[in-house]
Amino acid sequence: MSLPTSEQFHTYATIHAQIAAAIAELTSAQLQVSPTPGEWSIQQILVHLADSEVIGYERIRRVIAEDHPLLQPYDEEAWGNNLHYHQQDPQFALELFRLLRQANAELLHLLPAEAWERVGLHTENGEMSLYTIFQTYHNHGIAHLQQIENTRQQL
Repeated sequence: MSLPTSEQFHTYATIHAQIAAAIAELTSAQLQVSPTPGEWSIQQILVHLADSEVIGYERIRRVIAEDHPLLQPYDEEAWGNNLHYHQQDPQFALELFRLLRQANAELLHLLPAEAWERVGLHTENGEMSLYTIFQTYHNHGIAHLQQIENTRQQL
């Protein structure tokens, strides 16, 4: 049975604080800088994190609540292009990310071990356990924190 380690759980639940620290002293103009053409700015990453967390919030809860729910993909590039990521409020996005992540972290703490084996059917990735979904979003936050830190070093 796969269960998150206490370290994984801690990182999942607190990654927003590391992201907030990474952007704390950046100006609005710096948040808008794209490191290379075609790459997202830090602001766009922050809005993406919030939108992605909405999807993760829903997937986690569906897998916990429903038997073998269908999990739909989403086109993150289309979301980024069509939802005006470059114009949205990055601080609001980070707060939304924090709240959604915190809500799921608190729920996940309540689960018995066997709940982590519950599965949903992703239309592109096939069967995904709750643990696999958790790992996906755990790793997603870490990857974008690294991307933010790399972009920040180029400013």
